Amino acid sequence: RNQPGKMSSAPMHKKVLFLKGLKSSQLCNDVMSDLYTMAKPEAVKFTKKNDIHPFEGGAQSLDFLSTKNEANFWCLATHNKKRPHNLTFGRTFDSHMLDMIEFGIEKHIPSTGEFAHNKPMLCFVGLEWDTHQELKRIHNYFFDYFRGADVSQINLAGLDRMIVLSVKPPKEGKADDVSGNAPSAVGYRIFIRHYSVTMKRVSGVSFPVPALEEVGPHINLVVRRVKFAPGHIFAAACKISQQEYVETHLNKNVTRDKFGVRGTVHVTTGGKQDFTKHKKRAFRALNVARKRKRGERDEEGGEKQKRRFLPVGKSKRQRRH
Repeated sequence: RNQPGKMSSAPMHKKVLFLKGLKSSQLCNDVMSDLYTMAKPEAVKFTKKNDIHPFEGGAQSLDFLSTKNEANFWCLATHNKKRPHNLTFGRTFDSHMLDMIEFGIEKHIPSTGEFAHNKPMLCFVGLEWDTHQELKRIHNYFFDYFRGADVSQINLAGLDRMIVLSVKPPKEGKADDVSGNAPSAVGYRIFIRHYSVTMKRVSGVSFPVPALEEVGPHINLVVRRVKFAPGHIFAAACKISQQEYVETHLNKNVTRDKFGVRGTVHVTTGGKQDFTKHKKRAFRALNVARKRKRGERDEEGGEKQKRRFLPVGKSKRQRRH
């Protein structure tokens, strides 16, 4: 147990741990139940109350519970007079806290029915996801939270649900720069919507058209507090194995079959390219065929010039005399 962790390229199953604080409202419990349903089967839910305050020094207890239950993510529901209907998300790396994000629940509409627990499609709406530094980390967290386990192949028929996350800046008059140094994500609103994807027939179209139907939950959140690990720890958490790096970065568009190595070449659609000047792998069979084709062209154009071969062991000077 005291040995450091080893880099592994095997698919990782990410589990979510759901807990309750000493006091939680019915709204928090309903939202957490819907999130637990969306995270099944990779989810664990505790029913007992826990005296845990993540931002006030209670992160060590969450690290212990996450390690014990082999959960990478956790969600804590609390409620008090200062921060009513509070929901705190977090994730760990190497048994230590990596991210903590505290949200306030503004609106919730429960799910309307059951849905298959297939891998969802994710859609992030809003320019702030790519421009705001803290929202980039929140974007990374939710992407890692909802995407589920890593898989090598996906069946297109199983893409039957979509999760849409939208972001909205805080209202006018509320400053989002609470530290005075860098802009904070406090006050930003995040809207989570869950849709089912169905294929419908439309008149005049020969192929089915995808249609979205909201199945819930319908959740509106507002950012209250955030706490992120330093940049070097986050970089270590994003590090991948050498084998995975070679497969995903160095050998792009390259496959192997019984004929050898095959590659995919992407060309521009606007202009024409001369493929004869491209460097390709040389095969002996292609060279023989090319020489035969060249000989046929010479015979068609005229009589081929005869080559003179000298006897073995004699030079040109000996032949003259």
